[in-house]
Amino acid sequence: MIRAPLAAAVFVAGLFASAFAAKTPAGLFPDLEGWKKGDVSLYGPDNLYEPIDGAADLFLRYHFEQMSSVEYSRGGDSFTVEVYRHATPTDAFGPYSQGMPDREVYVDIGVQGFAENGSLVFLAGRHYVEMRTASPETGVSASMKEVARRMAASLNGGARFPEIFRLFPEKGRKPHSERYLAIDVLGYAFLKQAFVAEYTSAGASGFLHVLPFSGEREAGDTLAAYLREQGHAPVADNAAAEIADKFQGHLYLQKTGRYLLFLTGRFGPEAAKALLSDISSRLNP
Repeated sequence: MIRAPLAAAVFVAGLFASAFAAKTPAGLFPDLEGWKKGDVSLYGPDNLYEPIDGAADLFLRYHFEQMSSVEYSRGGDSFTVEVYRHATPTDAFGPYSQGMPDREVYVDIGVQGFAENGSLVFLAGRHYVEMRTASPETGVSASMKEVARRMAASLNGGARFPEIFRLFPEKGRKPHSERYLAIDVLGYAFLKQAFVAEYTSAGASGFLHVLPFSGEREAGDTLAAYLREQGHAPVADNAAAEIADKFQGHLYLQKTGRYLLFLTGRFGPEAAKALLSDISSRLNP
């Protein structure tokens, strides 16, 4: 490898450091009394695979911008903090939502967080934050939570869960089942964004997908493309239709305003149409 002269190398390194620093919130990782804070490592979309290998794809599909990582140490104890910055709070909710447990292990940090088995994960603004320790039994968990709360206070900026989930009916919704998908919804490349929650009714369960579009025309064009894929006749606006989807099997769909609604699972016609009608009235009051 050809080496640049030392002065030039230092100058170039300084430029990269300055560029990264400009993109990293000041004081991102707070000092913690009694703990030594290591150097900050920074990763972008091109090299995120280096620290997390195959898991990088989960973040890259949600407009990932930068990951900042640091280790805190005290004697033989340590914990690592990784901050994944995305373009928007909704994008950050994407990877967070994929790991939301159905157990009550949630903590009031940032928008929301959960802690178990030596890990602490929370959502703050457009940041997904993951903290880990190999020695939670030594009291490290308390120090992790202190750092997490201080970080969330500076990063969250008043963010909340995606507002659209406030319109999802509460009846029958499984707690902590909300998800955000940014690509390949239901297995189709042209279905690129969906807010999802799991529902149960009369012993059946399934997932309600709400796909927002810029306007009614785009929603209509996308519905037409989907129906062509299935070899199905056109479906009127605000009418629920049963579809034999080639990837998902039996499902129900409905177009309402600028939204497409899909309900997968084994709901009976009456329960399915009632749920679609409920969410439709909330989206278009």
